[in-house]
Amino acid sequence: MANSTPNITAALERENAEKDDQIKTLKAEIERLRDGEAELRNLAEERETRIEDLEREVKELRQGNTEKEMKVRELERMLGVVQMTEVEERSKRVRAEEEMREKVDEKDREIEGFLQEIQEFEEKIRVLELRIRSMKMKESENLQWPVVVAGSSGAIVAVAALIHFWFRKRR
Repeated sequence: MANSTPNITAALERENAEKDDQIKTLKAEIERLRDGEAELRNLAEERETRIEDLEREVKELRQGNTEKEMKVRELERMLGVVQMTEVEERSKRVRAEEEMREKVDEKDREIEGFLQEIQEFEEKIRVLELRIRSMKMKESENLQWPVVVAGSSGAIVAVAALIHFWFRKRR
């Protein structure tokens, strides 16, 4: 048994050394796993922070998108108002043009009437001039009356000519 005790002791020491090696290996493995766990925790924290950042960015984008949609609606509303104003102004302008055409037509009719009156006055002046000439022949004694008539007929012709040219230029 003596032989067996040292063998047993050597076997136990070898087993003990193997166990110590296994313990060292397991401790190293545990340390490596702890380092890996710390790395994974850091990575998980980074990813969680990134996810929070992305969620915040998505929320901001949605909010910005909502604001942009509101801005688009507001701009569309403003465009509608501008278009309505433009249509109203265009119809006012058309109405004003129609009124001006009517006024111009009315003034043209007035001018035509004045021109007709001028022609009638000119005709009357010619008739009066003929009467004056015939009266001159009949009455050679009283020369002042035909001079007055001739002077007044000249003034009538001058006024008629002025009216004619005045209205002609206004067209």
